[in-house]
Amino acid sequence: SSFINALLQEERLLVDEQRGTTYDPVAVQWYFKDHEFVLIDTAGITRAGSHPNDESHGDMKSSFRAIQRSHACVLVVDPLPGMEAGVTQAPSRWDFRVARMVLEEGKILVLAINKWDLVPDMDQERYREELLKNVTEQLPEVRDLPVIFVSAKHAQNVANVMVKVMQLYKRWNARIPTGKLNDWMRAFMLHWPPPWKDGQKCYPKYITQVNNRPPTFAMWTNLYGEMPPNYLRHIANTMRTEFNIQGIPVRLKLRTTLMPKPGKKLTKKEVRQWKRMGPKQAEAMAKLGKRRIYRRSKVGGDRAPSLEDQEKLAREVTFNG
Repeated sequence: SSFINALLQEERLLVDEQRGTTYDPVAVQWYFKDHEFVLIDTAGITRAGSHPNDESHGDMKSSFRAIQRSHACVLVVDPLPGMEAGVTQAPSRWDFRVARMVLEEGKILVLAINKWDLVPDMDQERYREELLKNVTEQLPEVRDLPVIFVSAKHAQNVANVMVKVMQLYKRWNARIPTGKLNDWMRAFMLHWPPPWKDGQKCYPKYITQVNNRPPTFAMWTNLYGEMPPNYLRHIANTMRTEFNIQGIPVRLKLRTTLMPKPGKKLTKKEVRQWKRMGPKQAEAMAKLGKRRIYRRSKVGGDRAPSLEDQEKLAREVTFNG
């Protein structure tokens, strides 16, 4: 609430030193640099039972719904806990859990370290390095996640948070041409070829962007298989640097060029051959059979799964980076 009041430069929302003042999300219309914003002040998201009076923290579900409806989320973090002992505990494990939930939803995330004016000047540099190190280690899936140190009480550096949100919003809506993506992918494979996994080498053949908000890419490979998560994370981070989309979540969907053409009639020999393509290929066939996606046609013979069924299968190997 104090952060939004600092942006509005007026006491629009009720602020109190005691936690739990905000019960339900409060929306405020606001204009910044000729752009319209809707600022939503949510109830604090805390673990159940972490405070003496849980009822004072309002409806947590409404806060999660506000995150799902939003475009960008500013996670305000209190850095003071633990500083008396000379070590900062911020962001806490619960703060990182909320941050991961925002990233899994594909939303823009900015960390605002509040009450920075209460940190002694001689200790600010040391605490700043510790905070940035914690963020880098706990959230490796997003490189260059913006962390801004503010003071809502004195309205220090709060405008920079919204400037950063506007920059990330442009990247969040970015569209990358398919030709540039494939040129970059070929150069990437020369420097960092994919590793072997489960007795096979899943090699990318084609990549294209299928959606934005957040940028989502479909990558066709020679086999139906999963790449190691650290290799997919390396692809996503390198892509962020190459196409200037740092600080936002990126999604990669793995698909295979070995999938039969939808509706094509397959012989028993072709079905057996498809099963023998590798360990992951046999696993894919088992999943298809278990879900009854690969079904018998009325006229006899087997038919390949439809596009809708292939989409269901492709969603099982989606990487959120």
